[in-house]
Amino acid sequence: EGKKYSYAIWSFVNKIAEEIRKTHPDRFISCCAYNGYRIPPEDVYFQPNVAVTFCVPEHLRNPWADDVKKKYVDEIVAWNKKVQNLYVWDYWLYRWSPGVYGAPAIYPHLLSEIYLLEQGRVKGHVIELCNKDDTGILTKYWQNWMMDQINVYAGFKLLWNSNQNVDEILDDYYKFFGPAEQLIRKFYESMEYAFLNPATKEKNTWDWETCWNKTYTGEFVNQVMGYLKEAEKLTRGNEPYHTRVEKVLKGFLPFELASKKYSSGVKKTEKNKNITVVETKSTPVIDGKLNEPCWQNASIADNFVDLYNNNCLAQTKFLLLHDGKNFYIGIRAFLPERKIKKYQKEGIRDGTIWDSESCELFFSPDGIQCYQFLIGPGNVFTDLYVPDIKKFTMEAIKWNATGIEYSTSIENEFWTAEIKIPFTSINFTPGSQWLVNFCRNYYYFVDNKNNWAYEASSWQAVFGSFHNISMFGTLNIKMEGR
Repeated sequence: EGKKYSYAIWSFVNKIAEEIRKTHPDRFISCCAYNGYRIPPEDVYFQPNVAVTFCVPEHLRNPWADDVKKKYVDEIVAWNKKVQNLYVWDYWLYRWSPGVYGAPAIYPHLLSEIYLLEQGRVKGHVIELCNKDDTGILTKYWQNWMMDQINVYAGFKLLWNSNQNVDEILDDYYKFFGPAEQLIRKFYESMEYAFLNPATKEKNTWDWETCWNKTYTGEFVNQVMGYLKEAEKLTRGNEPYHTRVEKVLKGFLPFELASKKYSSGVKKTEKNKNITVVETKSTPVIDGKLNEPCWQNASIADNFVDLYNNNCLAQTKFLLLHDGKNFYIGIRAFLPERKIKKYQKEGIRDGTIWDSESCELFFSPDGIQCYQFLIGPGNVFTDLYVPDIKKFTMEAIKWNATGIEYSTSIENEFWTAEIKIPFTSINFTPGSQWLVNFCRNYYYFVDNKNNWAYEASSWQAVFGSFHNISMFGTLNIKMEGR
């Protein structure tokens, strides 16, 4: 995967560099080595004025994984044999993904090790810092910068001279806090040990479960935040140390709040919700308007929560009926801001409509296979079939359900949809019990930020991806008189 496009990209870059060198011998051509062209091509001999920026997240994203450092060095060495000017693009983005917003990653000793491993091979680093805040709002600025401060302080000093002793650098940093030096040290050392401890990283992934259930447990967070609160009390009336300590404490308060949020979501989770779909003798006309009397008797899936079982901004209601041969799904999606994000052309079939305002419906007969239906304002619709949800690929979008009907309608404060899904199109047999979930992609504007914010919500909290079938509820159907 890392070299699928390597020859095409790098031969093109190299040819440009060759021509530039003829007229501007003191100029360089730079290109990122990224994704499908991150591995150097075998048959390209690079011009001396090519500068490569190697974009590699793994060595910092999963530093506890087996052989991750060896793989990093091997790839650096491979590029170093090809080009004279090699740089690295680092992703300091541990707080970027849903489920880990507000979760710091402290690792100055890891930076020291990485910079020593690449010594003499890499000329410099680009460091991408997190521009999502602790609630997941995307901005144009570095957010929660205090959570990165010690990494930035130590890392930038090491980039000037990687032979420096990182412990001496940190000793100097802690003295900045005067009488609270030892408490601040205890905080950061505890945080670094917790983050880099491989014993809590069974899956080698930094997700909600690894972060809040294994690494930063509620008890741990209370302990380390206690160090900062004690330091704040200790330095009261003693300036400039109190101001410095207070700034650190305030900078990590979102960490404490995130811990409480995710922990409380787990405690109140209602697992294995069940919905029994009632039978209807009169069926709705699929026009998206939900105005037929039969919907008054429908089974209801509502009280949506965010991915981690906390309150959400936009409420959503699914209505379910069947007639013995088809499911009838009604949706009412409320719009608190009366604004709709629509990037897809109206009426499009099988587009990536999850990037816009939309609702999703998941059916799974066995916890492995999954039928997924998405619908959004403007009558946009996508259906997918995934044989194994753990091996999801975009090939799933090529499947189309037979006999399906759908339509949407937009009102002032909400939009509605109706879908007819034949049992035969998903191989559903009356009397069987399936896994099911109902989800919403809601996009909204945030005050003073001219971009869309995103809220994912669902009937059954999934604690991660919508595809987390293990958290789905169950669905049965009720057959009248049978």
